[in-house]
Order: sequence, then C-alpha cells, then structure tokens
Amino acid sequence: MILPTPDVPEAESLLAAGAVLLRELDHPRTVSDLWEVVKGNGIATFAHFVLAAEMLYAIGVVSFRDGLLEKHRR
Repeated sequence: MILPTPDVPEAESLLAAGAVLLRELDHPRTVSDLWEVVKGNGIATFAHFVLAAEMLYAIGVVSFRDGLLEKHRR
C-alpha cells in the first residue's frame, strides 16, 4: 500500500498520494484546507489522505505546528 505493487497501482499508493500532498504544501495549510485542495486529485478518500499525511510526518518530511501542516525546507 505504501509502494506500488502488482495489486496496488501506482496512483493508489501512499507514495503517490504523499507526492500530491507535498506538491500542494507550497505554504503551510490546515488539514481541512489541504484536503479540499487535493480531494479527487489522485486521493479518493479522506482515509487515504490521512494515511499519506501520517506517512510524510513519520518520515520527517512534514510537521504539524500551530494547527498547520508544513513541508520541511532543506
């Protein structure tokens, strides 16, 4: 589910969903704002959106501060 497999198409993987989230995090956003921007844009359900956001948080690519998700700048 994280990576594409023969049973999980690339577009449905968390890796692809994470890429969509990162593309839209050009500035800090609330979770609900980010969801409104990305829903239907390769992310079909809120559960898939949350899993992708959690994956990005777990690997240290995004942070959640003061109610906003933001991409780490490196």
